Amino acid sequence: MLSILCTKKSDAQITGLNNNTLFGAFVGFNGAQDLEFRTNDITRMQLMQTGSSLINTYTVNTSGNLGLSADPTFFTTGLETPFSLLHLNGDNFLGSPQQSGFRGWMRYGIVSTHNQDLMFIGQKRNSDDVTDAVIAWADNGAGPSGPDNLTFVYTAGDGSGSGALSDDGLECARMTAEGRTGIGTLWTNTFQPKRRLDVIGNDTLPQFRITHQRSTSSILGKYADFEVSPEGHLHVLPYNSLADDSVNRNMALGFLSPFDAPTEKLDVMGTARLRVMPNDTADVLITGVEQNAEGDYQLNYLAFPGDDGVTLLGDGTWGDPFCEWNQVNNAGSDDLVMGYTGACNEGRVGIGVDNPDAKLSVLRTETTEDNVATTIRAIGGEDVTGLVVQANAVGAPWSPFVYGVNTRTVGDDTFGDVYGSNNIAQRGKNVTGVYGNASLGITQNVGAAGVAIGTIGIRRIGVYGEGATAAGYFTSTIVYGSPLTFSDAQFKSDINDIDTGLDVIMELKPRQYTFNQEEYSYMNLPSGQHFGFIAQELENVLPDAVEEVSKPEIKDPETGDVVSPALDHLAVNYQEIIPILVKATQEQQATIEQLQSDLADLQAQVAACCEAKSANGQGMGQSDFNLEVLPTPSDLKQNYPNPFAQQTTIQYTIGCDCKAEIVVYDQSGRMIATLVSGAAEPGTYSVNWDASNLESGIYFYTLIVDGQEFVKRAVKI
Repeated sequence: MLSILCTKKSDAQITGLNNNTLFGAFVGFNGAQDLEFRTNDITRMQLMQTGSSLINTYTVNTSGNLGLSADPTFFTTGLETPFSLLHLNGDNFLGSPQQSGFRGWMRYGIVSTHNQDLMFIGQKRNSDDVTDAVIAWADNGAGPSGPDNLTFVYTAGDGSGSGALSDDGLECARMTAEGRTGIGTLWTNTFQPKRRLDVIGNDTLPQFRITHQRSTSSILGKYADFEVSPEGHLHVLPYNSLADDSVNRNMALGFLSPFDAPTEKLDVMGTARLRVMPNDTADVLITGVEQNAEGDYQLNYLAFPGDDGVTLLGDGTWGDPFCEWNQVNNAGSDDLVMGYTGACNEGRVGIGVDNPDAKLSVLRTETTEDNVATTIRAIGGEDVTGLVVQANAVGAPWSPFVYGVNTRTVGDDTFGDVYGSNNIAQRGKNVTGVYGNASLGITQNVGAAGVAIGTIGIRRIGVYGEGATAAGYFTSTIVYGSPLTFSDAQFKSDINDIDTGLDVIMELKPRQYTFNQEEYSYMNLPSGQHFGFIAQELENVLPDAVEEVSKPEIKDPETGDVVSPALDHLAVNYQEIIPILVKATQEQQATIEQLQSDLADLQAQVAACCEAKSANGQGMGQSDFNLEVLPTPSDLKQNYPNPFAQQTTIQYTIGCDCKAEIVVYDQSGRMIATLVSGAAEPGTYSVNWDASNLESGIYFYTLIVDGQEFVKRAVKI
């Protein structure tokens, strides 16, 4: 039991019992009205009253500061005072605790002075409600100074072992007075961190890890390790999971989004540079292979074969030496042969052949990656022309034939495909596989002509075209023998009868018109009066018969001038209207036949009635004719168009004065929409169904009238 009793300006005796030993201490007020705790007349703790002190040039309000000291001289001089609200003082070999490094804002915290150094833990006020939590340490300006570090130490045991069990404990990290932070267990005051962040380790584990997906296992998860080998090499070790070798583990330099992961061990977004390359004999050649787009290159290395007689070929492989032109004097004619010294004639040039038989003979038997033996190729540049051939007969004797290019390909029965000319144009804004321009002819100008001649019984196709949107685009009159269209059943699915044709035909608006030839001169529109439909009007009735087409831009290959601009417009497929006309004709014929049958029945009734009256010698009056007019039955027509993309029209007939409803259901029987609901008079009606907000699929629409239900199926695509 411990008891204290004191009055102001007097001492209080403190008695207590500790381990059965009676001790004595007293608390009193010194002359400065400070509260002191003394044992054996030695002051160990001091609580300051109202006042202030000058500490390291800072006037500090010391009121309420509490000092705890292991050195009794801290309170004997009368000049020392606790620096902060709590001041812990140890041994100071110069007698006074260090003030160097103390700041006025350090009053609000804990100050520790020991071994002629100072440390602070507390808060630093910057402005209203803006405060930093601070750990600060200071060195003195005299005597044996530094290095004084902020260290993180783990201890265990009784101090008789090594590492954490040693007296010093295991240091895990430290920060120096220069602001350098070291992470590791090998730091000493002699061996300090040398960088702002210095990670050290000499065991088998990498020194640094960045983790994206952690795991309880040290070798699983998603992370990247950074390691410096014993030789000083930097290793970057990305991992996805040690158990999953199918996942690439790559490193990217430059920003790549999470959905654009690196595909190589080193994937660089941007440019890369190699400085101070060794100037001795190189072992490999670094090559860049273009990938998906311009500027996207995959770096590969190509090892030298050790043969000075080889050269780097265009496909990135080593091959036979790139021979220079060998000039051969053959009977006074300076023929040039590429890589050969064979016999040459009449100033001919041969590439790949030793005996050219034309002014220029080119031979290549090796095939490229597209399985084509290319002899002449132009690559790169802004304006590239693979081959320019000009035949100029101006001033020469008249000749019936002048060919700019005359190609002849001869095969035999063993060849599967033989092409007279194979033109491929790829990648561009406006790409044209074949361009023909014929002008200034006296009797005829033909831009392109195709003639196919063969044995009777085989297919002969003069011109064949394929295109995703159009196989051909013509801006003038087309003259042909027998037009055909795709009508084979193997090309078609969802085959259904056309429910109505006459109603559709009645909505069409035939027009007569002339074309705007002057405004659209490049379209070669025909002159005179014409008959047809306006595409925008026809689209409201038969949207599937109207398509939006794009006329491509045509440029002169030599000058680059636009000879025919691009144009988007609507076009009509008149073949789509023919089946509707046939259906309307059939409906009309059925109606005529029904009327004829009804008229025949009526005539038979009249004849029978007249015959009966005449036999009885009676005359015939109006009441003798009992003609019953039957009401029109209710009916539901198939929607049109069907299938449809966005909207379709439903026609129905009401045969009574009654309530009528048209309801739409999906395949599961769930009601989607109510198109008609209410009283209706006898007659034929139509309603438009807008299904643009629905998914593609099969739907059922039902007409409910006078206790009857009529159901039809509609297909949305």
